[in-house]
Amino acid sequence: MKTTFRKVLSLFILLLCLLWIGLYLKNNPSDFSGIRQLSAGIVVILAAVLFVDTIILGLFNKALMDHLEVPLKFKEWYGLSIVSNLWNYILPFRGGAGLRALYLKKVHDFSISDFFGTMLALYFISFLVNSFIGLFCVVTIFFKYSVIHIPISFFFGAVFVLTGGSIFLSPKIPFTKNWLLEKIFSVLRSWDNIRKEGGLIARLILVVVVHAVLELLTVYVSFAAYSIEASLIKCLFISTIFSFSVLLKITPGSLGITEALMVIGANTFGITPGQSLLAAGLIRVVNICLIFLIAPIFNYRLMYDFRMGRSASG
Repeated sequence: MKTTFRKVLSLFILLLCLLWIGLYLKNNPSDFSGIRQLSAGIVVILAAVLFVDTIILGLFNKALMDHLEVPLKFKEWYGLSIVSNLWNYILPFRGGAGLRALYLKKVHDFSISDFFGTMLALYFISFLVNSFIGLFCVVTIFFKYSVIHIPISFFFGAVFVLTGGSIFLSPKIPFTKNWLLEKIFSVLRSWDNIRKEGGLIARLILVVVVHAVLELLTVYVSFAAYSIEASLIKCLFISTIFSFSVLLKITPGSLGITEALMVIGANTFGITPGQSLLAAGLIRVVNICLIFLIAPIFNYRLMYDFRMGRSASG
């Protein structure tokens, strides 16, 4: 019953997003005339940036798993990352993460608690870095353009305080005989063990910073593809906003959610929804093509290992 409700909710929200995009397209056709000037060279550059970004995201998982003494081959640390993205497009509510957890459990006997601990590390560190970047953008844009978006500024500030506290101020987690509480506490203890490793946290922060730079380039190139003027600091602000779409992984691949966040961020600088949707649509199409081209290869190899219950050589 719960699964059915989630599927219905996911489909409903996706349809609402697509309906809004469709109505805007119908009522503002002139906003999309720039699609005719799109060049193959720009698409190749965007694909290259997105491809490098898939590797960077895989390196985040590799660093975590190496620390937890689960050495992964390239086909696993990169393959699991991009295959998860593939299944996120097929399943709502980050279904790809669940499949990754099952693979690690069966092939490497990696506990579900430790897996959720790594997910907390991903969220906390990613949100910490992106909220800091967001605050930097807010201050820079205010002094440079006299523009400020107060709700977004408060959001960045709140996230930075909460995630910073979770990383640097973590209380001792007790043991309990209550089954449910102990499951939750075991996840928190796994995160606590990761949090205490300063060198590991520094490496993970570096990976997230590189990811943020690539996201910035993705937005900048997508706007440049349609000759839409947007400075690097504006693009960084926009890319930082839609990096938080992970909080709204309701629809498959956050379809419609990411685009809406990009529209909200770009609207701060007078970029029209039509222009934002053109840029967001280009990123979406290139990203889907890249994932559906590469991921099935790794999906086949990883599923073979999963059926065998071991990590095959190669």
